[in-house]
Amino acid sequence: MLAKVELMGPLESKFIFALLILCFTTSARVATGAPSTARPSATTFIRVNQVGYTFNEPKLAVLMSSQPVDGASFSVIDAATGKSVFTAPVAGKPRAWNKNFPATYTLDFSKLSAAGTYRIALEGSDAVSPDFRVGSFDGLYAPLASNAASFYAQQHDRHQGDTAARVYETPQFSGDNLKGRLTAAGGPIDVSGGWYDAGDYLEFVETASYADAALLLTARDHPNSPVTAEARRGLEWLLKMWDPKARTLYYQVGVGDGNEAVRGDHDAWRLPSADNAQQDAPGTPDDFLKHRPVFRAGPAGAPLSPNLAGRLAAAFALGAQLYRQTDPAFADRCLQNAKQVYAAAETKNVKHLLTAAPFGYYGESEWRDDMEWGAAELFRATGDRAFLQAAAHWANAYLASGDAGDALNLYDVGALAHYELAKELPQGPAMPDDVSISRQQLIDALRQQLDAAQRRADKDPFGLGLAYRTGDLTPHVIGLALEATFYDELTKTTTFQAFGSAQRRWILGGNAWGVSFVVGAGSTFPRHLHHQIANLTGTELTGAVLDGPSGEREVARTLKEIPDGARTEPPGTPDPYLPFSAQGVRFADNVAAYPCVEPALDYAAFSALLFSREP
Repeated sequence: MLAKVELMGPLESKFIFALLILCFTTSARVATGAPSTARPSATTFIRVNQVGYTFNEPKLAVLMSSQPVDGASFSVIDAATGKSVFTAPVAGKPRAWNKNFPATYTLDFSKLSAAGTYRIALEGSDAVSPDFRVGSFDGLYAPLASNAASFYAQQHDRHQGDTAARVYETPQFSGDNLKGRLTAAGGPIDVSGGWYDAGDYLEFVETASYADAALLLTARDHPNSPVTAEARRGLEWLLKMWDPKARTLYYQVGVGDGNEAVRGDHDAWRLPSADNAQQDAPGTPDDFLKHRPVFRAGPAGAPLSPNLAGRLAAAFALGAQLYRQTDPAFADRCLQNAKQVYAAAETKNVKHLLTAAPFGYYGESEWRDDMEWGAAELFRATGDRAFLQAAAHWANAYLASGDAGDALNLYDVGALAHYELAKELPQGPAMPDDVSISRQQLIDALRQQLDAAQRRADKDPFGLGLAYRTGDLTPHVIGLALEATFYDELTKTTTFQAFGSAQRRWILGGNAWGVSFVVGAGSTFPRHLHHQIANLTGTELTGAVLDGPSGEREVARTLKEIPDGARTEPPGTPDPYLPFSAQGVRFADNVAAYPCVEPALDYAAFSALLFSREP
């Protein structure tokens, strides 16, 4: 669609733009019941946090217009009565978003404090926002934490052959494609359970350990959390993937892109039941869909890649903390595995990390943050100051590496590791005699990252603290929002409360596209996910977190690569989000657009924690 528009003449392009805007505004008018009194010369949208605003946070919305609306006023309307409860002028100098929307304005209605459901309307226009609520943090966000648990429940492994899986050496790849045949290395072993990684059916220790540690931390810090049962499930699967007797790590179930000898998971769009129903045919390409291969990290006793060792140790140590009182035998098992895995990490002359096969699926480069996190959780689980010293060592190494600038996400857990470590250190700038870093140094590292994000947010009409071309954008934004709460908790301030609120608002609809990137949160969220089960069964994948806007060229390319067998929109269906493209990114709600709408374990990992932590 993008390429076609670029080849059209000016009049044709304007017609397409007007058609798309008409489709979008008409649907909004029907949904809200707004009067049809629009100015014919202006196209205007109002973006809000569709979930709502807490009583005490800044209440801001963004108005986007094709023309300046200086002198106009906006009103907040009570959805129950239809009456205006707040009116103010559209103030401030307009800022451009793109050529279609050169005028954006911040609408401030922070004075509104009464609980209720509302919408915002622009005077003299049919522009009306989606409905949103004003209420308590728990009232607004507790359902979203429950939805996160629902997403993980929908990702449960359904492949029956995983109870007796065959083990293979790590294969060779050309790009993402498997080279040659698989080399047997043992088995069978039971790797059943756990979660599918994303819209496909692969399973990785890399992402599952990260996601499970996030759920375990949420369950630890928020008793009776709805994610507790899923956290236990993930932990039990991870325990299967580490053999403590043989000291062997199995790091992946399934192969993605196969070849003529091995049919891979990405080579077929189907339900798990189709794999389970196949006749056994050992050695044939399709047999690798039913009897999924398991890859081992190395021979028995081999050193472990430190990224996997660190975060896996963190997950096991968090399990030991969580179940210490309720299931001490299980907690002890987790703790022993945590110590063993952590001790097996290879931390000298690290040149290449193990993530997935192929490595390009999850091309991680940083590992000292994982070691810091693992040691911090082991100290909390044991009280052994040797682990506290190790955590401080790796925190210093991470900060000295030059890589300490990324927001909390799958590829960099430094901010979370700092937060967990800082809580175990005394107040102030002094270092304990036996520890090589202070609490204040860790707080300062958080502050440096957040200050940079705040400066970027000040320049963005929607208050986003990251570059739009940041990979895995939505989970990065979740990470930034959490970091804001970490800093404020550690310093007992509200320094970044407004910043964190802006990041939540962006995730939940207060962005240029007016889309909540969490399925089931708000009124407008993606419906055409790149997810085999959701697509083929018509299931709404409640609680899934999606990447959101991604590189324009990449999205345009993937829209031409519709998965064979997927349910799709009718050919020629207009893309209502295309006119909002800017900053080198585009959003498309289309099953083919996996950079935008494929959910993943790591994307949703910290959503439950974010929606459980009141700023």
